[in-house]
Amino acid sequence: MKGQNLNSQLTKTNSQNAKSNPQSYSRTFSDELKRKKVKEINSGLSTVLEVSRSLEVSTTAIYKWKKKYSVDYEKPIKLIVESKSESKKVLQLKEQIKELEQALGQKQLQLDFKDKMIEIASNELGIDIKKKFNTRRYYGTGKIVNR
Repeated sequence: MKGQNLNSQLTKTNSQNAKSNPQSYSRTFSDELKRKKVKEINSGLSTVLEVSRSLEVSTTAIYKWKKKYSVDYEKPIKLIVESKSESKKVLQLKEQIKELEQALGQKQLQLDFKDKMIEIASNELGIDIKKKFNTRRYYGTGKIVNR
């Protein structure tokens, strides 16, 4: 009994000091106490305001406790539901992409091969075989003008 009086006196002294100088005073509560108080609030035995006043903490802190320790505030689970047809379609599209990338690669090889052939033929024959895209034909005169 004597120890309890001493603890209550220390608590009063600490809370008086906290009111005069709030930076010099901090308290931590055990998880067990927080769970107990949240359970009291959830069961309707006490309110958030009553608990915050009795423990001399903000209501915000109590709501954070509720969020952390309450069964009512379970974290939502993301559930992605995909039908078999959607999965099958995704696989088909991936396969189609693979085939198109392969076809593109083959066409690029053919284009590179043709460009190299034109270059070799131009060098051997001494003629510029490659078309010049910067020339413009004036219709009616039959003249070709370079830009």
